[in-house]
Amino acid sequence: MKKIKKNILFWTLPLISLSSLPLVAFSCKDKDLSKDEDLSKVGKLDHHDMTINEEFGFDKPEPIPLKEYSKVGKLLDRKFKYNSGNEYSYWDLMGACEATLISYSDGDTMNFSVKEQPKVLTLNNGIVVNKENFPSTFAVRISLIDTLEEHIPGGTVSPAEKALAQEDKAFAEQMLPVGSTVRVVPPDGKITKSYNRIVAHVFFGEHFEKNYSVELVANGYTLPRIGDDDKLQFLYSYNQVKKENIQGFLLPYFAYAFNDGIENKKGFYNPNRANQGKTFFKNVSEFNKMYITHGNLMPYLEYILDSKFSTMKSLKQKNTNKYSLFHHLLELNKEDAE
Repeated sequence: MKKIKKNILFWTLPLISLSSLPLVAFSCKDKDLSKDEDLSKVGKLDHHDMTINEEFGFDKPEPIPLKEYSKVGKLLDRKFKYNSGNEYSYWDLMGACEATLISYSDGDTMNFSVKEQPKVLTLNNGIVVNKENFPSTFAVRISLIDTLEEHIPGGTVSPAEKALAQEDKAFAEQMLPVGSTVRVVPPDGKITKSYNRIVAHVFFGEHFEKNYSVELVANGYTLPRIGDDDKLQFLYSYNQVKKENIQGFLLPYFAYAFNDGIENKKGFYNPNRANQGKTFFKNVSEFNKMYITHGNLMPYLEYILDSKFSTMKSLKQKNTNKYSLFHHLLELNKEDAE
C-alpha cells in the first residue's frame, strides 16, 4: 500500500494559526460508532488497543509503544536536516533549554534557573537562526494538566482540596526533586506566557525520557486540561514526518498514561487510602468534583478518557464518535494506510 507522508518544514515556515484550520471530521464506513453507548461494544476503541503510525518511531520503523510512555522523551532525540544543512534534534528545533529546578509553587507550576539556552541553528548558507532565549530565572506553567490548588490569591480553598494539593505537590517533589536538571520545551517551539509563567513541557530523568505531565496523570495525581488547540495540533500533524509541535506526538502517550493511572488505581484512585483516613476517588467524575476552584474539567479531559472509566452516559456516547481521540486514531491510521 502506498503511504503518503506530509513533510512540513515547521522551522522554516511561520506556524499556521490553528484557529484558521477547518475542524477535522471523519466517517467510519464499517460501523456507525455514534450509536454505541458503551465503548466496550466497539472493542478497538479501548485505550489498550490504540495504535500509532511509524512517524512516532525513534529507531524507525518501530514506534515507541504507547505503554512505554515513560520513555516518550526519546522521540525528541530524532534528528532532521535543517533547511538541507546541519542535522538538529527536536530539542533543538523546538527551542528547548536545560534548567535547574529551584522550587515548586504547586503541582503544575515550578520555578527554574537556566543552565543552557536553546541551541543556535545554522542554515546551509551559513545564516544563523537564534531561538528565543529564556529569562535567567523563570516560572513554568506545565502544559496539559491542572492540579488542585493549595491557595488562590484573593480567594479561598477548601481544606479537602488544599490537603490533596499538598499531597500531589509532595509526590511531584519526590518524583522530581528540587535541584534536578531538566529540559523545558515550549509546546509549539516559541515562548508564550500565562500570568507571567511560561507555558511549557518539562522532561526529566535519564536522557530526559520522562515527561512531567505524563508521569503525573499516570500516577493518578491530577486531571488533564486539553484545549481545542491541543486537539487540532495533534490532528494536523499526525501524518507529518516532522511534527511542528509537542502535542503532535505526545497526546496518544499522555492519553494512555492517564487511563493507565485510573485502571491501576494509582494515586488518588487507590482504595487503600480510605483505610488511611485519606480521600480517594472511585472514578474521574468524583475526582472532578474536587475541582471547585477550577470549574468543571470534564470537557477538557473527555477527549482522551476511555469511556469504560466514565459514569456519564453522554460521555460514553461522545467517546465513541468523532470527538474521541480513540476514534480519531482509527480513522487517521486507516487514512494513512490508503
